[in-house]
Amino acid sequence: MVNRFSDHNFFNFNNKCIYVLGGSGLIGTQIVKNILKLGAKVISLDLVNNFKNKSNNLYYIKFDILNSLSDNYSVNDLFNKYGKPYAFINCSYPKIINDKSDSFIKNTFSNLKDNIHIHLLSYSNISQLVANFMLKHKIKGKILLFSSLYGFQGQDLNLYQNTRMTENMNYSITKGGIINLVRQMAGYYGQFGININCISPGGVLEPVSSSRPQDKNFLNNYSLKT
Repeated sequence: MVNRFSDHNFFNFNNKCIYVLGGSGLIGTQIVKNILKLGAKVISLDLVNNFKNKSNNLYYIKFDILNSLSDNYSVNDLFNKYGKPYAFINCSYPKIINDKSDSFIKNTFSNLKDNIHIHLLSYSNISQLVANFMLKHKIKGKILLFSSLYGFQGQDLNLYQNTRMTENMNYSITKGGIINLVRQMAGYYGQFGININCISPGGVLEPVSSSRPQDKNFLNNYSLKT
């Protein structure tokens, strides 16, 4: 049996145009670096640009996720300027940060609405726009969305013992919605050769230099379960 994953050509992205929404984020940065190594032309969409080293195959576009939540927004200009997408990856984590908690006890309707609006609706809207562009131009492309382990199972409250962390009502609703969005889109767009998938990672370690490093007790509790 041939192992396709050991074949370099299986991951040969030469001359392939790949868009990464959230390309400067914790996960997005690693995605961009690795697909660049595989020869892809990468367009990183984010509010900031974390890539200091220049690459002839890397382009940065300042992108506000809220801009996609409009009937007036069009991906045509983006794709016509930088190239039709072989793949579109959304690993962004848009979040309204305020003084309100996302827990069941303290969450408010306004906080719930704002976070679902910016996260779940933006994922849904931009995915639909990209898929319809691929459909119109007969591109058998790929769309990859990021959910979470907590998109298909409840949060383990034992992880938050002896910390200030709590369960996150908004996060679980959003990530669960993304998973079912992928199921629904795959069922429809798959018949036209458009491949749509979802990755649901577990915990991702924040770097020490992060402005919001993870609680040490949480890291210890999490490590005991992995």
